[in-house]
Amino acid sequence: MPPRPRADRRTALLALAVWVSAGALAGAEEPDFGPPRLLREAPEQPANALLMSAALTPFEPHGVSSRVRRTLLQYEALAADGAWDEAIALVERLQTEAGAELTSVPSGEAPLEDADGHERFVSIAERCQRLLSSLPPEGLAAYRARVDRSARERLDGATARLDAAELEKLVREFQASEPAADALLALGELALERGDYAASRRWHTRLHPLLSDPYGRPAATSLVLLDPSADPAQLAEAWRDGERPERMPLAPADDGLLALALSRLALTSIREGDLRRAAAETRLLRALATDAEGRIAGRIQPLAPALEALIEARRSSAMTSARWGELVWAWADPVEIEQEEPAPEAVRRRNVIQLNAFGQLIAAPESGGEGDVPTPTLNAMVHGTAAYFVEAGQLRRLDLATGEKHRQSVPGVSNPLRRGPQPAPGDIANAEAIMRRLAAANGARPLVLGARGGARPAAAGLSQVDPEITIAGDTLYVRIADTQWPARTRQAAFPSREEIVAIPLEGEVETPVRFEPPSDDAPADAQGPAAQALGFQFVSTPTVVGDRLYVAVARPGARTEIAGVCYSATSGRRLWTTPLGSGDSSQRLIGANASPPVVAGDTLYLATNLGAVAALDAATGRVRWIARYPREGQPMTRFTAEPPQQSTRCVVAGDQVIAAPSDSSRLLAWDTATGAPLWDADRPRDAALVGVVRSKAGSAVVLAGRQLASYDTLTGQRRMLWPESPRSGLRGVGEAAIVGDEVFWPTREAIFAIDPITGGLTRSPIDLSPVGGAGANITATDYGLLVCGPQRLRLLARAEVVAPPEPPEPVSRLRGAEPAELAQQ
Repeated sequence: MPPRPRADRRTALLALAVWVSAGALAGAEEPDFGPPRLLREAPEQPANALLMSAALTPFEPHGVSSRVRRTLLQYEALAADGAWDEAIALVERLQTEAGAELTSVPSGEAPLEDADGHERFVSIAERCQRLLSSLPPEGLAAYRARVDRSARERLDGATARLDAAELEKLVREFQASEPAADALLALGELALERGDYAASRRWHTRLHPLLSDPYGRPAATSLVLLDPSADPAQLAEAWRDGERPERMPLAPADDGLLALALSRLALTSIREGDLRRAAAETRLLRALATDAEGRIAGRIQPLAPALEALIEARRSSAMTSARWGELVWAWADPVEIEQEEPAPEAVRRRNVIQLNAFGQLIAAPESGGEGDVPTPTLNAMVHGTAAYFVEAGQLRRLDLATGEKHRQSVPGVSNPLRRGPQPAPGDIANAEAIMRRLAAANGARPLVLGARGGARPAAAGLSQVDPEITIAGDTLYVRIADTQWPARTRQAAFPSREEIVAIPLEGEVETPVRFEPPSDDAPADAQGPAAQALGFQFVSTPTVVGDRLYVAVARPGARTEIAGVCYSATSGRRLWTTPLGSGDSSQRLIGANASPPVVAGDTLYLATNLGAVAALDAATGRVRWIARYPREGQPMTRFTAEPPQQSTRCVVAGDQVIAAPSDSSRLLAWDTATGAPLWDADRPRDAALVGVVRSKAGSAVVLAGRQLASYDTLTGQRRMLWPESPRSGLRGVGEAAIVGDEVFWPTREAIFAIDPITGGLTRSPIDLSPVGGAGANITATDYGLLVCGPQRLRLLARAEVVAPPEPPEPVSRLRGAEPAELAQQ
């Protein structure tokens, strides 16, 4: 009998359990796989995707300690007696002995009104500094008498050398000291100079409690909702009187420091191009410190008027729209896409056995529906005048000037489609037995086997190139994996050899740089030969910044363990590995599918899609915070004619990190400095995060799927949803692209160009019949839009790059431009 779901995981199967006696089944000698369960369609899922939903358990962060609770009880007793030296020594000892371990933040500090399911974890060292900074005046004076002299000496040395790492270490260890304020100012100035705006806000907002709104959120989140004509005196009174939750500001609450920090926040917003936010922060500066002066533009002057002048100058000169002109279809003919072969029958049968081990059997949907129409699956990356993509397991290079397609070799992989061993005959017989039992129980047709899309399980014995590739600088990064069958186990097929290969696009190299996942012992619940081979696997595409390559890895087991890894991009040497925690994977057969890491300044953000988002120090891998969010029942396995939703990167907008996790139906935002949840909003089903658009009217985060939606980055308020009803007959098919302040959103028959701030169309619909009229994945290039349909692709070129054909035609019915016209550019 297969193991039943553990009771403590509270698995709520949305399925009908069909119990069938052994006598009713044909073949008494068939192995007993337990009672099959017929899975019904979830109400809100597509008609061509039958799946099982389950209640997913919360993410469990790695290295969470319970020592804080015990220390707090002792600390409170000592503080009540006024024994400040003993209380301070207790906190300092905890920080020294367990400062790197994690602890949860009290739920009362969450800015969200409804914070159920949201929980934050920070280091014990940071929590200790919170305790010290919240000491009453006599206790804080006792603490500063102990540490201020040493902290001042370290500050003087670090500022003389402009040593940001030493300044950050000082703030981390002595945040409640008086010299910490000067260190915060120095760190904020250094971050602003190098263009790390998120770090600039992270340091400056710690200088004063009034830099947060009464709910603990960044000040601008509330300020942009206020009437700009409100009386400054009333604004100042309301802002000062609001009670704020415990946070991290440590400096004395004097208005001189407040005015300086507010001016730097407004200047950060101006440089970032968010003028609406800059105006709101300047308005608060005028209300709280009307006559404050400071250095702006190289001279001492009143801060508020100087900032208002900068905002007006930037608004009138630099915020002009630079949209592309007319678009024309390039090349005489589209490029045909080689179709991938379906999974071998033996592989399809093996999937049945894996599903039965999980208690999942999925009946086939009826044919003839919309799901029988092929949908776009190809994604391309662009470098210079060439596009690269994976086609039927082969890496290809496409010349954007001529439309010619070439095979791109992968160093060290001579035969990327090598066939290997097949499942044992007994496995095939077992699969047939399962299929007959399901048919006898419900009269169902044969099962649909083999997932679609880039994240599907690889056929055993194949060495293949992952369809998701990355280009950074002049280097292409591809993931190569060999798979093999676990001998007589019910584990899914796993990679026996896996690596990321760096392929130079300029010049040739005999020995490319290779990156291998960390090797570690197999999880305790793995058995048999699989126990010797199961280890960490790459579960995201890499992100390369400078000389660092970042990627997420996971290790299968009863709960999927996930970690962030950093390598040297030039040597392949692993620099650090940071375990993050474990959680249920929403798709058991496919396994973990983390979003690609995002690096903003000195911080790396990783959406695990296992119930948490993490922020790490990009240089050391130290955990800044881990934020847990409510998970929702998602398909554990989905066999459908449409590819499953791919994991998309989270985005950093100002001091917010925004993500659309695959295990939640919400769009969520967190404070980049603390991990506090700022807002969440309903998002359209299957909508993926595309990016952020900024314009004169503000900034919006864009999501695209069957519908196109945009949300205000500061408040989470929805700006547009189109079409408003998913039953309108118009729905997106493929992946959208952002160019400037336009979003190019593909439907089945046309591409629509839309302003996500106003919701208006920016140009006529573009007919997709040149690439098949069945949807498309769109990639923006310097030459135009690379439009990849299900069976062919073509460049939709900019008129500035290739002259349009004569006579000009409407953009919805454009003729092809001659290849020579584009080749001359």
